Amino acid sequence: MILDLADLVDLQSDRIAIALLEGAREKGLREPQLEILGTDIDPVAVAEAQRGIYPAEQIEALSPVIVARYFDRGSGEIANLYRIKDWIWQRCQFRIQNLLSENYPDGAFDGILARNVFIYFKRDEVSRIASRMREGLVP
Repeated sequence: MILDLADLVDLQSDRIAIALLEGAREKGLREPQLEILGTDIDPVAVAEAQRGIYPAEQIEALSPVIVARYFDRGSGEIANLYRIKDWIWQRCQFRIQNLLSENYPDGAFDGILARNVFIYFKRDEVSRIASRMREGLVP
């Protein structure tokens, strides 16, 4: 399981799943069993991520092969929207998370990603969060 801390507004958890699946595909490996827990302190970002629907400008920057493999385009009035395909979207869970709260994600994570997260915290808070991250990793 992968823990993705913050930054859900950019469909990062979905992109992580796609990158891992594509990496396995390129190396001729069987499809990995993936579970990704995406978190953000912003309830609006979490709600958007849970929908799995994205504006075309976020998706069209990806290669056409990736878009065809992992996304369905809307039609008619919603032609400017893409939805991540169910078979990949079901591998991602999303929840609101304050990294300083006692309600830190439980689990044994194979990887933890924290892009642009620590810039919002004081040094002692970063240390506390990093310690929790370390404790949550599979040895």
